[in-house]
Amino acid sequence: ILQYGTPKQLLTDKGSHFMANVFEAISSRCGINHIKTTTYHPQTNGLTERFNATLAGSIGAYVNQQQTDWDDYLPFVTFAYNTSKQATTGMEPFKLMYGRSPVLPFDIPSSITQLSATSDYYTQLTKFLKQAKSTAKCNIEQQQNIYKQTYDTGRQDHTKLQPGQLVLLKQMMNKHLGKFAPKYYGPFKIIQQNGRLNYKVQHINDGHEETVHVSRIRVIV
Repeated sequence: ILQYGTPKQLLTDKGSHFMANVFEAISSRCGINHIKTTTYHPQTNGLTERFNATLAGSIGAYVNQQQTDWDDYLPFVTFAYNTSKQATTGMEPFKLMYGRSPVLPFDIPSSITQLSATSDYYTQLTKFLKQAKSTAKCNIEQQQNIYKQTYDTGRQDHTKLQPGQLVLLKQMMNKHLGKFAPKYYGPFKIIQQNGRLNYKVQHINDGHEETVHVSRIRVIV
């Protein structure tokens, strides 16, 4: 609130810290409409879940084996994300927030900097942000259609896995696995299809077999 002001709405999961009486009291006092996601349905808050997955995957590439130094890399990974062009919006989050591209440490500044009057700058900034957000909205809508087509195609292709194909399996939630552990393990090869959405797979190295739902399978290209 002190950095960005009071939001009109806040979408969260049903974690204990978001359901606490203190949190609810602050939301009510500040006039914040607190919306909760459906339990075990993270797609409701898909943007945040996607960001968290990207963040965890990026940090996971740098942390030590014990995963105890993740906070050392957090600000750098976050800055890298915020200054990278996103496929969905077509823009950097930094630019959408501040109306300009970030100046990075290795950027060479121009020899002459043109300074406009404060009133002109405000007008230009307001105009740019309005146009940028409109463009980002259109890009998001286009990408959503593409994602839907890809998702639908992917679901159809999943039922066409062939014996002998190499795949990885998605890790299931396990308290013994760290948050930054690899999301997939394997490789496995397809043995046979059991029903429409289940497959028997065999690990390439140790030979153990598992029967898994198609949603956990990722084909090795």
